[in-house]
Amino acid sequence: PNPSQDRHDLGSLVRITVLWALFVLAACTIIAALLAQSTSRQLELLIRTAGHLGQNPEDTAGFPLPVISGNEVADLTEAFNRMVASMQEQRSGLNETLALLDSMLANAPIGFAFFDRKFRFVRVNQFLADMNGYAFALRNGRTVAGILPPAAAQRLEQCIESVFDSGHPVRNLDIAWEPEPGRPRSWLVHLYPVHTGSSTRWVGAILVDSTEQR
Repeated sequence: PNPSQDRHDLGSLVRITVLWALFVLAACTIIAALLAQSTSRQLELLIRTAGHLGQNPEDTAGFPLPVISGNEVADLTEAFNRMVASMQEQRSGLNETLALLDSMLANAPIGFAFFDRKFRFVRVNQFLADMNGYAFALRNGRTVAGILPPAAAQRLEQCIESVFDSGHPVRNLDIAWEPEPGRPRSWLVHLYPVHTGSSTRWVGAILVDSTEQR
């Protein structure tokens, strides 16, 4: 055998092997960088949008998010898009329900109110606010004791507390008082629990001015 020829062939083989190894390494590095960049862009978009949605739940103008990668992050983005779409549907249904409730509260010829556990007026309709001239008091979170005399307020508060504790409605509660001597006023009140889940969140009230009937 010719040793010099063998060394030459071996050197050529080593050089070719090294060149191919460098080429493959460079190609893998470029591909990995492109994949990482695509994944990081998708993650950055997802994180930024989730933060924006957390601060502005009503702003969904940028949805659905574009899918710019083809890996697990893309699956996560698609799941996020489906979640936002579901939230939009639920919010739309809730808005319709609230609009219907607001219309009913605004136009019903009867007084509606909602009380919290501190006996504060959480919400009232305009009819009740105008019924006894308490519009300013009721719209500023006043308590029952803040607009009714002590005896009437105590009786109404006891019944509200009973509904909170028992979860059962109280019907035909007659509340009477005299805001001015010789000018009696009276309400006929129906109280009922307003549930959120398994607990009573508020106590709702339907109030009728029964002064003329009395």
